[in-house]
Amino acid sequence: MDYFFSELKRGLCSRRMLFSMAVCIVCLIIAGNEDIAFPTVDFLDVMMSALTDSTYALLVFLFPVLVCIPFSLTWREEVESGYYYLAVGKLGEKKYRVVKATVNVICGIVSFLLPCIIYYLAILAVKGTDLSDSVNHAYNFWKDLREARPVLYGWVLVLNTGVCGAVFSSLGLGISTWVPNKYVACLLPLCFYIFSGAVLIDVNPYWNAVTLYSLNEYNATEPFYILIYDVLLFTAGLVLFVSGDRRYRRDAG
Repeated sequence: MDYFFSELKRGLCSRRMLFSMAVCIVCLIIAGNEDIAFPTVDFLDVMMSALTDSTYALLVFLFPVLVCIPFSLTWREEVESGYYYLAVGKLGEKKYRVVKATVNVICGIVSFLLPCIIYYLAILAVKGTDLSDSVNHAYNFWKDLREARPVLYGWVLVLNTGVCGAVFSSLGLGISTWVPNKYVACLLPLCFYIFSGAVLIDVNPYWNAVTLYSLNEYNATEPFYILIYDVLLFTAGLVLFVSGDRRYRRDAG
């Protein structure tokens, strides 16, 4: 447990974590700034603009990279520095993998979710909790919940960022065990994200990973299929990590 908390502290208190969260906050402020000053725009529309729908909603493209920055590259860095052998020798292979994957997921969640929680609370304080008569964005995901419990609906959008953080940081960690260049490994989850939205969507609309983050972007968005896709991609990241770590140990002798 000492090693787990040491790794958790290393991930959560690192400059990389602060950088990712700072970039996330700045992106939210810039994207939501278009609507926040208008009294006819309610808090949900501001949140939608900040997360996905504004012209300046950079997080739509940046988040797969931002969630990987805090911790997903540490396996590759430990291999390059030689610390990997010390850690595995002390913990054993299985425990090392469990700790590494768990801390990575926590860091991926926190790096994206915490800034979004802070921003959402600030928007609620500024705009209040009433819905406007005019709707500026399409709400295709759980429309009934938006009408009945708008504040809860906003929390669903916010908490979904944590799910996305877990999924794409897991992919980043898994890919890093197969790709020698850690910077390329950090970018590949974004490449898949874009590829799925440009190519896989034509094969099957439910294969579009953009819908995992932009819940209201497409009419085909369904909670069940989103959950299944989240689980599949998260599992793929873990499988890549375990198999890549085993391959490295086998090849290294």
